[in-house]
Amino acid sequence: MHFHLLKKGALAASPESGSKKRLRILFVNSIQMFAGGEVWMLNTLHGLGQRGHAVFLLCRPGTELEQRARSQGIPVFTLRFRGDFDPFTILQIFHLLRNLKV
Repeated sequence: MHFHLLKKGALAASPESGSKKRLRILFVNSIQMFAGGEVWMLNTLHGLGQRGHAVFLLCRPGTELEQRARSQGIPVFTLRFRGDFDPFTILQIFHLLRNLKV
């Protein structure tokens, strides 16, 4: 992939790079409510899946996000998040990343 410099050192992919590599992507959402960020996440998961990437969602069980993702055929994993820096939560996410080969 080729990059070109934008203002103040930012990088952007060049249009000619056209990478066809298929990615494995895990989206993680620990929020219990469903709002604009979750709508964006579902749209992005769907769009990336349509482009041939393997997409997965990790979210809290019983949420509207889980229900909507499952209804769209997105592979969903659930976790009862205990906190941002909880060692058990981090370990569970690490194991999922490794098992999914993300």
